[in-house]
Amino acid sequence: MEVYKILDEDNRLLAFEIDCNLISIGKMVELLRADPIITDIRKRQLFSAEEELRLAFNINGVPFIIAEPFGDNSRFWVGPLGNLNADNEHLVKKIEKHFLDYQPPILRRILGKILRGGTARKSRKWNSG
Repeated sequence: MEVYKILDEDNRLLAFEIDCNLISIGKMVELLRADPIITDIRKRQLFSAEEELRLAFNINGVPFIIAEPFGDNSRFWVGPLGNLNADNEHLVKKIEKHFLDYQPPILRRILGKILRGGTARKSRKWNSG
């Protein structure tokens, strides 16, 4: 699966995004549950005030979230809860690997290419200021 990296000015991985139409919430839970250092996986409750939040979990005790900005974005944002900094890069990379290794079913891949028009930017810089 493709990921879209969010990097700092020194090209360190802060977070990443994945296409919403290539993976379900249930499949994300399944991928995360397969890793024993990822714990306390929680889905957003229906009618929750946190409309953008899809999943929350801990990795080595550090809280992370998977969010859908604006509640109807084309991508899920995956990263640490709170301030973005390179201190958690090793954890972000560990989570990223689960998504890089995942291959969506063929129909989802075809639909994903159609919906995103075949092109997408692979990474972007995070402006912390």
